[in-house]
Amino acid sequence: IILSRKEPFTGILIRYENKKELTDTIKISSVTSSPGLPVAGFIAAGNFAMNMLLPAVKKLVSLRGVATAEGNSSLYAGKKFGFGYCTSDYKKILDDREINTVFIVTRHNLHATQVIESLKAGKNVFVEKPLAMTPDELASIRETYSTINPKPLLMVGYNRRFAPFTSRIRELFPADQPKSINIRVNAGAVPPGHWVNDPETGGGRIIGEACHFVDLAIYLANSRVKAVNAFAVGDNRNLMDSFSAVLKFSNGSTASINYFSNGNKNVPKEQIEVFCAGTVSKIDDFRRMEFHGRKSFRLKSSQDKGHAAEVKAFAEAIKNGLPSPISFEELYHTSVVIFSIIESIQNGRIIEIDG
Repeated sequence: IILSRKEPFTGILIRYENKKELTDTIKISSVTSSPGLPVAGFIAAGNFAMNMLLPAVKKLVSLRGVATAEGNSSLYAGKKFGFGYCTSDYKKILDDREINTVFIVTRHNLHATQVIESLKAGKNVFVEKPLAMTPDELASIRETYSTINPKPLLMVGYNRRFAPFTSRIRELFPADQPKSINIRVNAGAVPPGHWVNDPETGGGRIIGEACHFVDLAIYLANSRVKAVNAFAVGDNRNLMDSFSAVLKFSNGSTASINYFSNGNKNVPKEQIEVFCAGTVSKIDDFRRMEFHGRKSFRLKSSQDKGHAAEVKAFAEAIKNGLPSPISFEELYHTSVVIFSIIESIQNGRIIEIDG
């Protein structure tokens, strides 16, 4: 801190409270739940939760408890968004009988365990992608989910299918017609040492990020994937963070997903094209949309990748007793396709997906 010469001191010492853990919960405020409104607990409150999820969800649920690994960040998130209490032990969120809905925003390696624990505790679960990092984790989630009755809602943060432009394309194209889908992602480079690239913590960018675009392709095709053929750009890092995958769907649709980390940030990040029955639609970075058919039009808006609509759909499903906005079978299928892309790259062959 630079001080003027007129000040009666030469420096200021700022001492921050830096509690690593909270030995007990700290009450922050009294939370009164509105009838029918989901009562939510958050497990982790990093940048994505603080900047995207919590601003979108805070008016849709009662925010009862938040747990982060470090007590000071838990307290900060709790005060900022008006949680009832904060803690550094996420098990206290699961043990809280008043909480019926859990948002899991931890690092990828914790998702499967925390999803299973939350389901067993009878909570509705919103987990940021990915649902699981390995086929074994996915199988464990499926086994757990199949044994629980009544079944809580399970949702994965595949927000792009909820974007306004995506919804418009679904409305414009006939559901029963096969489509040719092209998705190009100028993802940008992530350092090899980043946790996302750590096979034990992040699982790599196909599992951690490209799953968004697999879900989007499945949603636009309105069909299940029956075969995958994928190739990665070769380099000595072996990260598979620049790849192309072709998906063949049961209804005759195809999708090409081109996910590149070796591009340039001056090029827009995401472009989606759909060709069907003599019409073409294109989304540019979820800011612009074009449609060319018997009638052509162009739309522009501020960037909206569907985060607000996604959590609104989830909260309203809980409130109104509706099914999850994305069925468990579809969530499971998307993860199977992701693991099939990796298998295709590693083994150099087409992977058939059974059922």
